[in-house]
Amino acid sequence: MRNPKRTSSTAAALMIGVGLVGFIMIFAASAKTSIKASIDRAFTGDFVVDSGTFGFGGLSPAARRVAREAARGPRRLRYRIGQVKVDGKAKFLSAVDPAPFDQILDLDFKTGRLTDLTDTSIAVDAKTARTRAGTSATP
Repeated sequence: MRNPKRTSSTAAALMIGVGLVGFIMIFAASAKTSIKASIDRAFTGDFVVDSGTFGFGGLSPAARRVAREAARGPRRLRYRIGQVKVDGKAKFLSAVDPAPFDQILDLDFKTGRLTDLTDTSIAVDAKTARTRAGTSATP
């Protein structure tokens, strides 16, 4: 004979589990849609060539030649990622040519423009600028 208390406790636990899985699925789908919409709004390029290595590798010379030929024109952008040392800690740094970058991706700057950068200047987000004012990074 089944114990009604045990059966109801098991059913309650299963319902909580189903509810949590449903919540996580809805949250993940919403986050994915939000991120995709944000990228679609900001990125105005025609295509992206990616090595698929999350910045830890590059393209083969043959793939670079093909990408370079396909990307002829005024809206071609090369993007580099590397590490620098800031206060003894490794931080990631991105490098781009400011002129085409400003045309391909709209970062909604509050002040200044990427095209104002020189060979010896960098752009940082507002939070970093506030918290790191007066410090320097060394490669």
